Amino acid sequence: MKKILMILMLALFVSCSDSTTDPEDKNATKVSIAELSTQPGFETYQSSYDSYTPNADYVDSLKSVYSSDDDKFYLYLKLDCQCNASTKLFPRMMKTLDAAGISHDNINMYLMLDESYSYPEEDFITVTDLPQFFVMSGSELLDITSTPDSVLVESMLYKSFK
Repeated sequence: MKKILMILMLALFVSCSDSTTDPEDKNATKVSIAELSTQPGFETYQSSYDSYTPNADYVDSLKSVYSSDDDKFYLYLKLDCQCNASTKLFPRMMKTLDAAGISHDNINMYLMLDESYSYPEEDFITVTDLPQFFVMSGSELLDITSTPDSVLVESMLYKSFK
């Protein structure tokens, strides 16, 4: 009886572990900031957001050059990524956009496990690494992912739209 029970438990274990190796749905999931803050890997977002104070001059300048009709943000995020882009750049950028009064309607955020996932903007954006952040001003697309810590996020955003 013990032998049969052991075989059944082993069979159950093997069948469970095989079913999770590759997700069936390889589509990016569109998320909001509220949804994102509940995801594992983004626990530090709120503290990073709260601790950042954008430069008010650049925020005012950003307000003057931003056009809600022509300018958009495309953010492709990976769960559990503890890189500089996720832990610093992303919360700072969101704090700056909020300070400038930019509507979240123009911010398209997606969760992906890897770069092979499908996403709606594939005809004009190529995601080569995660996370990856793009600003679109009119028809000009700019990858801002590798903005160094020494450059103010709000300065970079202002320059993207002017």
